[in-house]
Amino acid sequence: MGVPVKSSLSVVQVSSTPDMIPVYLDRNAAKADHIVVVNRVKPHTDFQGKFESGLMKMMVIGMGKQKGADHYHNVIVRRGHYPVFLSVAREILQRCPVAFGVALVENQRDETQIIRAIPAAEIETTEYQLLKKAKRLFPRIPLNPIDLLIVDQMGKEISGTGMDQNVIGRSVIPYHRPSIKNDIMRIFVRDLTADSEGNATAIGNADFTTQRLVQKIDHRATYMNAITSSCPEAVRIPPYYDSDRQAIDTALKTIGPVEPQNSRIVHILDTLRLEEMYVSEVMLAEVQKRKDISVNGTPAPMKFDAEGNLVSNF
Repeated sequence: MGVPVKSSLSVVQVSSTPDMIPVYLDRNAAKADHIVVVNRVKPHTDFQGKFESGLMKMMVIGMGKQKGADHYHNVIVRRGHYPVFLSVAREILQRCPVAFGVALVENQRDETQIIRAIPAAEIETTEYQLLKKAKRLFPRIPLNPIDLLIVDQMGKEISGTGMDQNVIGRSVIPYHRPSIKNDIMRIFVRDLTADSEGNATAIGNADFTTQRLVQKIDHRATYMNAITSSCPEAVRIPPYYDSDRQAIDTALKTIGPVEPQNSRIVHILDTLRLEEMYVSEVMLAEVQKRKDISVNGTPAPMKFDAEGNLVSNF
């Protein structure tokens, strides 16, 4: 577009909310004649409300940069996400030159479904309507209960929590409230994506992982993310093993008196791409009865390479 890209962590305090929360704004944005807010509208991984992850949140956490994010999350520990986001976002809309917002809604294939330009005065009410559409399109694991969920990869480009908490239905953070509660006893995550650049925030949601994932963790980036969001629990590293076979064998010893061949296992690529998944043979009769699930292929043993790592065909 022929315009400069200016990025900085520098902020200014523009005001305080009626409940005395300081309101921070990116210094470059504060100097602009107009502000256009852009973000995806989708279910938030940590809380439920009339808006969750979208334009209102972007005005608070995004435009507040690290200083704002750190302070707001600290307040959230006591007051909750939605009240804090609502109070600060309304103050920004009132005090700052927000011209309009551009809201994006994606479907379950990670494709853009809706693009909506919204005047500033209508952002709060319109985002609520778009969030309801986003929740209907949200990808889900259509099976419950699950003894062991195997996840090939987690990463920040997949979800802010590496594995979307609304998909796995759990969070180790006491004040986080995923909108979906799946009955998943154990989660084994195999690897960390390259695009995550070592940030393994919310690895604590897994029960087992691998040595190779742990070796890829950038502790500085991961800890910065966790402390800024006041979630130290999220970066607790679960038991990790040299091979996938070791991790799977160990996990299956912790699901109760169930023989491995009778365990309900689901294997996915990640929590963003759920069109295809593997399920254990004991679940075959169940999925064959479902009109919303098609079965491809026939049962076959899990394949492991010479190092004992699962051969994934996603």
